[in-house]
Amino acid sequence: MTDGPFRNSRLSTRWQKFGEQLVSDAASPAERVKQACHSMMTDAGVREFSSMVRDLSSCLARSQLTLDPVADVEAVIERHLMSSLSDILRRTLIANLHDGVSPAEALQPAMEATTQEWIGIVKNRLEEHCIQARDMGDMSRADYQKGLERNAEAFSSIDVPNLCQAMKVGDRRAFSSPRLMTVDEGPE
Repeated sequence: MTDGPFRNSRLSTRWQKFGEQLVSDAASPAERVKQACHSMMTDAGVREFSSMVRDLSSCLARSQLTLDPVADVEAVIERHLMSSLSDILRRTLIANLHDGVSPAEALQPAMEATTQEWIGIVKNRLEEHCIQARDMGDMSRADYQKGLERNAEAFSSIDVPNLCQAMKVGDRRAFSSPRLMTVDEGPE
């Protein structure tokens, strides 16, 4: 992509598309939310993350019988590729366990808190890219204001439980647009 407000940013094509949607009146708020969620799922490395969540769920279900569920959690996490998202989940889950939440009940609230924090981090990162685009002259002041407002609107409109569930089960296509059929592929 060569157009759009983030054309000189080091952002993926998905986030550049989101940037175009921020300043375009042709994109609906729902389309922006869907694009943000899809991009977040891709950035999260959802396949590896959901594998770690499944392993944590199994571990925590058995942790009622162990003396140190935190050590069990750490051991499971160490077996998986570390990412920003998995680090947030690790910190949140361990904090829940230290606060006395039972191991069997600790994962779901940790997932929800992790999803909320992830949304905030990504929202702030996109705001920074808007500022950089404005400063570099890639975004006019009017588009900058529109971009910030629409960015805040998109991220505040994300259905957190839906995004949380999609990340938990590894549904990479939960927010992707359906593939359009060509004339040759249409119904017979």
